[in-house]
Amino acid sequence: MCVGGGGRSYPQPQRPEFDDSPPVVTGMQTGVENPKDTKKATEELKIRRQKKEGTYVDPNLAAVEQKLSRSGGGPKTKQQRDNLARNKQRAKDSALARKMKRTAPKGQGAGAMRSDIRFKENVSEVGLSKSGFKIYEFNYKNDDTRYRGAMAQDVITKLPEAIETHDGYLYVNYDMIDINMEVI
Repeated sequence: MCVGGGGRSYPQPQRPEFDDSPPVVTGMQTGVENPKDTKKATEELKIRRQKKEGTYVDPNLAAVEQKLSRSGGGPKTKQQRDNLARNKQRAKDSALARKMKRTAPKGQGAGAMRSDIRFKENVSEVGLSKSGFKIYEFNYKNDDTRYRGAMAQDVITKLPEAIETHDGYLYVNYDMIDINMEVI
């Protein structure tokens, strides 16, 4: 005698492990072109469930909201604008100092290099070249590495063709003067 009513047993649908876990796809869902495309079917069912629950967030809208909510968006106070400008300049100065270490090995000049006094601090005159250019020791702002070289503002008075300008700052072409830019 059969106690369970006899006959066939049907597989029970799998229940999600958690309430917010994606639905289990069996390949029998509608609205998907290929029922074997379980990834797409799962995503479709997940979106339907979220819409039904009222928790669905359109990914395009979410991306726009995320961009607008970043610190870069929206109006800034004067202090915030000043801080951003100061931080950008510090980053440029640090990058320049790192670049100078790579392009000016000890005892070797390296073509046109940024030598504007606006990027330097702790400047002291230490000598005079044979051609009459003043030699300085200094460090770039936000960098403790000491350098020896020329000052663009001095070179421009004696040999203007050795000066280049980029972004409003002066560069000295060390190949044209008798001073080497060097790390000391």
